Amino acid sequence: MAEGRIDRRTVIKAGAVGAAWAVPTLLSVQPAMAQTSGPQGSAGVFVLPAGRTATFSNIRFTACDGLFAGYQFTGGPDVPLASKPCGCFDSTAPDVVVGPFAEPRTFRVYLRDIGDCGGASCDYTYYTDDATHAAVVETGPGTYDIGILDSFFCNCPPNVDCANQGEPSTIGNLSLTLTIA
Repeated sequence: MAEGRIDRRTVIKAGAVGAAWAVPTLLSVQPAMAQTSGPQGSAGVFVLPAGRTATFSNIRFTACDGLFAGYQFTGGPDVPLASKPCGCFDSTAPDVVVGPFAEPRTFRVYLRDIGDCGGASCDYTYYTDDATHAAVVETGPGTYDIGILDSFFCNCPPNVDCANQGEPSTIGNLSLTLTIA
């Protein structure tokens, strides 16, 4: 398995709920992926406290499809952070810092898939609160590793578990680290 990837069959989940920092434990997950909760949010939804920033780092695409990644504040539009054009190759993007804001903001991260560029096209958007395509791993206080799977050549729409449809064995056609500080 390549460094920096999380095997689809094993997802890391933080230990004790409410602990300031917990040693991760391994969980076997089949077929859907486990998620941890963001600070004061539900699984895959994050709270950016007033006066704090959200840093998106280690942004990496591993796919053939054309992809976009970004975030969405609750009730707002998708805000793009990075993209990868069509073609079967890995791509990285520079770190992005969002905030600070005067009021707290709730948000989720997304991956938008526009298709395989070879004829099949789709326009699916996958969010971190979709456990069938996303995994959120709390790695320390306010730090999360995020992986989101794409459509697998337009064969797997959002909220559909595609574990048995030939999907890649690793989580994260998009992978990134989110740090709220």
